[in-house]
Amino acid sequence: MPSPGVSALKTALAAETFLVGDNTVSFESTGQMIGKLAAAIHAGWTSSSPASATTMAAKFSIEFSDYASGDGLVFLNCIASAIDAETASWVSSYNATTGLHAYIVSATAITSAITLCSIVDSPGVTALATAVGDAFNSGFDQAAG
Repeated sequence: MPSPGVSALKTALAAETFLVGDNTVSFESTGQMIGKLAAAIHAGWTSSSPASATTMAAKFSIEFSDYASGDGLVFLNCIASAIDAETASWVSSYNATTGLHAYIVSATAITSAITLCSIVDSPGVTALATAVGDAFNSGFDQAAG
């Protein structure tokens, strides 16, 4: 199943809003971090068959190789591992006889895994975790893989 594309992912990631004080803000779809995140998700979107999970962790390590270690990089790795874990659950539920998966990939599960993994807790982190879960899930075809 192909990725929805970097442009669509950037738009989806930037759609989520959150509060900073009394101000409602969102991520910039043209910002460097959103661009790199969309590129990493696009590159890791390799679920080409019902028996293939995504490869987010590997692709994130390449896309963010210039990021110094720290809380931000830990958060990005949480995103990659959450998506990979969710698609691994989906892959392991595949029934070759019926051609169906018993497990349904969930935006909520991805978002929860990201926030539980992250050592940073802020409205921006929560918003980005939600945006990632929603963006991935909306482009994921349960039947196609």
